[in-house]
Amino acid sequence: MSSNTETSNLAVLIDAENINSRYSEAIFARINTLGDAGVRRIYGDFSDGRLSSWDKAIKSRGILQYPQQISAADKNPADIAIAIDAMDLMYNGQLDGFCIVSSNSDFTRLAQRLREDGLSVYGFGDRDTPEPFRNTCTRFTYLKELASNEQKPHPKKAAPMISKAIGRPGTKGGWVNLSTVGKRIREEYSDFDPTNYEGCSSITELAQKAGKFQTRKNGFISLVRRKP
Repeated sequence: MSSNTETSNLAVLIDAENINSRYSEAIFARINTLGDAGVRRIYGDFSDGRLSSWDKAIKSRGILQYPQQISAADKNPADIAIAIDAMDLMYNGQLDGFCIVSSNSDFTRLAQRLREDGLSVYGFGDRDTPEPFRNTCTRFTYLKELASNEQKPHPKKAAPMISKAIGRPGTKGGWVNLSTVGKRIREEYSDFDPTNYEGCSSITELAQKAGKFQTRKNGFISLVRRKP
């Protein structure tokens, strides 16, 4: 293990079945302040496309994918795989700590064992993460609070995505139902959330602040089109 004056060597183990990919950027921004994440692994059943929202982060962050196919007899193989790999990594003696990205209380004993060996354990999870796991970690970070402290992108960043979702309007004047636009975006980006953009609480605000669109009401229906 490294001395106090050196950068800590960390392993990041992500339970993709349990954590939304929308937090990936904020998670790694925080991890970068803790040490060098030389080991980056993600676990889950990637066979049916449910976890495809993680694809971008996996590629851009250099995360190694460890597929765990879920069956009726074994509903949570990712947890077991994480625990086994953590033990293997611990015994190699090259690490100073682990970042366990999950809200699952099943990792409480794993965190205890790692700390017994003198390793730091940094947990990342939701507010409903059970207290035993949170308290066992050296430090536990709530993901929503972490993301709220992160600088959100300007709504202009969403303009290409909105424009693509509008497509080729068939209605007079080029107006498209905003709920339809939102549905199309979510079909391609399952973790899409307008509130992830600076100053936006709805897709209507996002379209208005993106700068390239006009919105209007038709009764209770919100419509959007590209600016002429």
